[in-house]
Amino acid sequence: MDAMRGLAAFAVVWYHYTTIFPTCYPDLYDNMLSFPKGYLGVQFFFMLSGFVIFITLEKVKSAKEFLIQRFIRLYPTYWLCILITATFSIFQLSVVLQVTLWAVIGNFTMIQDLIRPVVSFKHVDGAYWSLMPDLMFYLLMAVLLRFRLLKHIKIAGFIWISTSLICTIFDLSFLMLGVILNFRYSSLFFSGIMFYLIWKNENERK
Repeated sequence: MDAMRGLAAFAVVWYHYTTIFPTCYPDLYDNMLSFPKGYLGVQFFFMLSGFVIFITLEKVKSAKEFLIQRFIRLYPTYWLCILITATFSIFQLSVVLQVTLWAVIGNFTMIQDLIRPVVSFKHVDGAYWSLMPDLMFYLLMAVLLRFRLLKHIKIAGFIWISTSLICTIFDLSFLMLGVILNFRYSSLFFSGIMFYLIWKNENERK
């Protein structure tokens, strides 16, 4: 799992430095090593999240404990990275990095995409967008854990995928429900869960 995470991270970093970086600084980079498909490393991360989250869920005693662990894992490092990026923006090295204090405060929540229809926040760093789908997935798993529905994960997953498919096909969105329930990435998270069940249970494998 760690090796796959490493490869996915490498793919994303390579994508940013060879595909995104040149669009921000066209005069500073030779685009010979472009890797436009590296963004798929993020999708692979979502699948890995679906897999490893069940390992965590089996070790915790409550939804509260689960959420505290997720908070500690995500937010402190995320806040540090935002502050580092914001510090660089003070020197105005590029218009891409210019952010306001209001944007920094909004980004500290990690749900700036969710509250953007009400209050507009610029991303301090666009690369952080993938954290919110992970966060929404954790919240969904916490709800299932709280109401002891994880034993019915296949039924819950079927409903999740079906709803995502219908709402995506017909372009339906209710009060940011598509963002909250990860309609765009539900199949990736749920496939990770299914791979976990196959790996853990020989009967599921058959």
